[in-house]
Amino acid sequence: MSKNAKIGIVTHYSSNNFGAVLQSKALADAIVNLFPEAECKVLDYEHEKRLTPPTLKTVYKNKKGIGILGIMKGILHAGIFYFNRIKSAHKTPTQNFINTHVRLDAYVSLDSEGKLNFSNKQSPYSVLICGSDQIWAHWCMAPHFLLKSAQSLETKRLAYAPSFGNIEKLSPNQLSTLRETLKEFSGISCRETDGAELIRKLT
Repeated sequence: MSKNAKIGIVTHYSSNNFGAVLQSKALADAIVNLFPEAECKVLDYEHEKRLTPPTLKTVYKNKKGIGILGIMKGILHAGIFYFNRIKSAHKTPTQNFINTHVRLDAYVSLDSEGKLNFSNKQSPYSVLICGSDQIWAHWCMAPHFLLKSAQSLETKRLAYAPSFGNIEKLSPNQLSTLRETLKEFSGISCRETDGAELIRKLT
């Protein structure tokens, strides 16, 4: 990796959860400490969503699960939101921390297929890194967490300590997608032993 490389991180960074937020900041800070002349940013692909005040409808939609229990879960969270009268997501302590302390690049979004969409024709990054959180779990595996882009990418792709959670819940389609996508990566690590063994078998 060149000293003045431009490095982008794709991870869980906007959750109302300090663990997720801190891991995204820590990875960016660690990279800058290793490569002081490099530019490293967390891709703020949920910029508009992150800064848009929630409503009863969006809270219900985001929290609703499958079946009757899922509907009840959505109603419960919407009720908690209503009675607490949360006015704006970016006024929570976690969102204030993200806005103030996390190195963000908002010139990226997700297209209709969930792929990274950069504001210019090409990715401005020479290296893209996904991790170091539970980005490859069955419930959240998405094209952007596999560094799939709407544009043609001439970038090195790395996975740093991603987690699968419970690998038994991965579907055959997800395993097939992983098998094909991981061929495009220059380097892969994994957080858990069972996840590392799965990657070894897939690759």
